This record gives sequence, structure tokens and C-alpha cells, in this order.
Amino acid sequence: MRNAIARLPLVGPALIDLARGLRYPEVERLVRADFVKTQEEIAWLRQAMPEPTAAAKRLLVISLSDMIYQLKLEGMLAAALKLKGWRPIILTNARTNTRAQRYHRAFGLDEFIYLSDFAPTPGERAAATAEAARLASGELTFQAVKEWSFADSWIGPQILSTVSRTHHEGAPDPARPETRAEIAAMLPQVLTRALVARRVLADVRPDLGLVNEANYALNGPFVDQMTAGGLGVIQFFQPWRDDALSFRRLTKATRRVHPSAIAPERFATLAAQPWTAEKDRIVDQIFADRYSGKW
Repeated sequence: MRNAIARLPLVGPALIDLARGLRYPEVERLVRADFVKTQEEIAWLRQAMPEPTAAAKRLLVISLSDMIYQLKLEGMLAAALKLKGWRPIILTNARTNTRAQRYHRAFGLDEFIYLSDFAPTPGERAAATAEAARLASGELTFQAVKEWSFADSWIGPQILSTVSRTHHEGAPDPARPETRAEIAAMLPQVLTRALVARRVLADVRPDLGLVNEANYALNGPFVDQMTAGGLGVIQFFQPWRDDALSFRRLTKATRRVHPSAIAPERFATLAAQPWTAEKDRIVDQIFADRYSGKW
């Protein structure tokens, strides 16, 4: 119903925002003020933004969130690539995600694709249900679940990560009755998402992906399928410093490497260098900044 309302030109988004404002008036007041300030400060960027050419490479921004800080980072990075001739396409959950649309448009990004428009087909639902029943009836150890894969998506780690995050457990036990029930309830949706992701990617035909959180059941299928198909996905994330961003190119070879990890060859180069008193001082300062509350 909300998605149908959001489809109404001009009126739909306004009604969605009105409903949100009535429910959370103070939060929405702050959000609105922040958006107006952001829009004014980057007006120059919208004016400088070129229109992509027919031959422009496609950047899929996996933006399945309405978190403002993330939306601003996505907008900044995607806008930089658009200035370089790329064609950013923003994947968001639904037209009801008015916040995502508004902030991206402020950065001159106006092409969207909505996950809600890709409703699972009867065939996809049937395939997901059958596979869910097969997996749930098998061995449910941590290692067994970790190895689950479906439609070019390594769904096992996505499921375990989601459960781990929900319950704040480093290694959830799938054999535990409550965890088993949670996984069984989650499975059909995760499997369906993998099939829908395949259809979205076939429709967009991206050359590169951009994502903040590359794992969990929400974004994982898109990243898995892009990397499995030979496409790169750039993951951006906040390191331990507040004033920095880190980036890692995820490929089929690096998909499961932690984004903060140092490549073996780089580590070998660093280890071969002589250790000096100045380097010792720099490391001490890093720890002091990290644990003193500076960052």
C-alpha cells in the first residue's frame, strides 16, 4: 500500500513524508533541516554534473538503507564517478525510501531502480521454498550452514552473520532450537532474494558496484553475484579514524578477505623494512589517539 502511494507523482512522496513527520516529528524536523543545508551547500555540484553519454559505464550503487550518513557518502562517491563520465544507478528498496531519493538527487544522482519493483515470480518462490526445505532438513552445524550456496550466492555466511548480529553472538549454534527456527524462517526469503538479485543485475547490467556493507542477507547476494560474474565491487567503510574512509575492490579472489586486511605481498614488504624509533612513535600515537577518545 505504501509503495503504491509512493508511485503517485509529487503527491505520493509528500504523503509518505507527512506520515513519517506525524509519527516522529522531532526526528523529521532535524532531518529536514539537514537536507536543506546539504542541498544548498552542494548546489554547485548539481550544476556541474554532466549527463552520461550512451556509452557511459554503469555504476550500481547498492543503497538499501535510509541512513543519512551512508546516503551522503554514497552520494559523494557516486557523484565523483559521474563527473568522470560514469552513469550511476541507485538501487534502493522502494519508492517509499524518500530519504534515499532526496539525498541522492541533492548530489545530482537521479536514476533509481527499486527492489520492490522486482516482486518474486511464482517460479522463484517455488524454487526458494524447495531449496529451503532441503537445506533445513540437512545437517545444521555452524560449518555446514557456512557452506550453503545458492544462485551464485554464498548464503551461509550471510545467514550466520545476520543471526550473529541480531543476537550479538560471535559463533551462533544453528543446532540450538531457537536458532534453528530462526534460520528456517529466514531461508526462503534469503534464497528468494538471491534469485531476485540475479534478475536486477540482468536488468541493470552494471560494470561496477559500490557498496558500504558487503555482507549480510540484504546486500550479500548482489555482491556475490557481481564478483562471481567477474565484475568488481568497491566497498567503502569507516576505519578507526573519524576523518578517513577506506576502500577495497572486491573480486572473486578477494570477496571473502576482510576489507581492513593487508595483502600478503604488502605485509611481506612492510615486514622486510627496518623498524625505527620514529615508526615506534607513530604506532604509539595511533594507539593513543584511538583509545583516548580523539577518534
